[in-house]
Amino acid sequence: AGSITATTAHITGTIYGLSNTDKSLIEVGMYYSSEEGKVEKGEGMKLTAPDISTENSVAFDISELTLGTTYYYCPYVKQGDSYIYGEVKTCVTESVL
Repeated sequence: AGSITATTAHITGTIYGLSNTDKSLIEVGMYYSSEEGKVEKGEGMKLTAPDISTENSVAFDISELTLGTTYYYCPYVKQGDSYIYGEVKTCVTESVL
């Protein structure tokens, strides 16, 4: 994860294996949820990357998160009707004192 606050998260990542792929033919995104076991099945909130950098990195900004909550997120690449899911990771929104 990038930076996490009480109600927001900035998630960054790199997509590997795209060197010979026409990036205009794929969709890169991420699913996130506060419920474990959903995101790796393509369930939860879906975000689509607006663009993929020349270094194949992507960034997502999430807002309106709940304070002190664990969120699960999983990147995906879609080409045609096929999805490839990445590793599920977690982040916890920070408490404010």
